Amino acid sequence: MLMSRQVKGFTLIEMVTVIIILGVLSVGISSFLQFGARIFSETSERDELISAARFAVERLNREVRNAAPNSIEVDNSSGFDCLTFIPIAANTIYLDLPVSPESANNQVELIPFNKDNFSMASRVVVYPISPADYLPASDKNHEFSVLDDSAVAPAPWTLSFSSPKLFATDSPTKRFYFYGDNVSYCVEGKELVRYQNDISRTLMAENLANYLDENGNAYTNSDDVVAAFEVISASQTRNATALIRLVFALNNEQVAFNNEVQIPNVP
Repeated sequence: MLMSRQVKGFTLIEMVTVIIILGVLSVGISSFLQFGARIFSETSERDELISAARFAVERLNREVRNAAPNSIEVDNSSGFDCLTFIPIAANTIYLDLPVSPESANNQVELIPFNKDNFSMASRVVVYPISPADYLPASDKNHEFSVLDDSAVAPAPWTLSFSSPKLFATDSPTKRFYFYGDNVSYCVEGKELVRYQNDISRTLMAENLANYLDENGNAYTNSDDVVAAFEVISASQTRNATALIRLVFALNNEQVAFNNEVQIPNVP
């Protein structure tokens, strides 16, 4: 006697139900993965923005601290907000200086000093009290020709000029500063740019928002603008101070860096 065996399977309704359930799950999982990927991407972009901003701000702070006395100023002549200064290439103490009514001299004796950055120097300045004292027309600074550093310390070194020179005044502490090209940091739209000698241009940071509103548009009200740079001149009781305020924005988030940099160098 033969016995029949009943074969069971999935009905069409069951298969459709499973497909729908799997589709709903896949959409939910996909949305979850996309949300997680977007959070990761935005976090990575934010970290990259902060890292780049910190590097640029730290580089700016270090250079400003090494600015020659009274050389730093805010310059808007280019149409951009710029902080301009002259880095010190080297400094030392002079033993004697040709100052009127003395006779002009083409040599000055100096205390031996650190020459690590001396190759960047082209001029010397004595007792500068304003940025104008660094202009070639000023008699507080002169272009030098040769430094004779062959003498063994404590014997003095000799700095020579191409022709006899007279300086406008002595320094109360006999300070002698060597310097070369000027440096400028400018906020140009969304970029922080470094210029050397007003020619060499280097991009330091992007995504600045000092002059942009939360929608990325230029401010129509000047009262809303966050000025990037401000300089407080030195006095008899304190050093010069540079106030640096840089605002960075990305993905509708803003990060502000407020720095007060003391400039310890005095004439």
